[in-house]
Amino acid sequence: MPAAPPQDSLAGIDTGNRTRLPCTRPKEFVLLAPTKVFDSIEWYRLEVFDSIEHFSYIWCMEKELFRYNPWWEKDLSLLKGLYPREAASDRVLANLNNRQVVFLTGLRRIGKTSLMRMCILHLIEHLEIPAEHILYVNLDDYLLKDASILDIVEGFRKMQRLDKNQNVFLFLDEITFVRDYELQLKNLYD
Repeated sequence: MPAAPPQDSLAGIDTGNRTRLPCTRPKEFVLLAPTKVFDSIEWYRLEVFDSIEHFSYIWCMEKELFRYNPWWEKDLSLLKGLYPREAASDRVLANLNNRQVVFLTGLRRIGKTSLMRMCILHLIEHLEIPAEHILYVNLDDYLLKDASILDIVEGFRKMQRLDKNQNVFLFLDEITFVRDYELQLKNLYD
């Protein structure tokens, strides 16, 4: 166990290897994480939260995003063994590198999600895109119902430590469940 964080306020909550401590400003919390520097433990600031609810919201989103994206942890099993749809996947893949927003439409249960997963596998295995640059999220998830697309993408970039200049591939399933999704996509695109 790492040495205790700075002694100025130790009323934090232990969250595994991270500790949440009250910040100097009222009603604000800071998430600290230990890092080993030479033979001592240094503490660095990860995130500031305005409430425990905000902390829980971010933690829940991070947990859900990792659940939807097992390839971030080198697990490609969800992407393998899908029924091949070469004609459809070729049409989608042709548009992935030209900075276009691609919509997949169709009846329920015809394979739109499977097609997205095939594209993700192609990006990782054939185009050698780092898995951490690919986000898949199902937007009809109850646990993400209060999150905007912009919040989810911002959370993803923070989790993966990607700046705004790095290209990412977003696969947003069931996007019509999100209010004003067209405007949010336009803001992301611009």
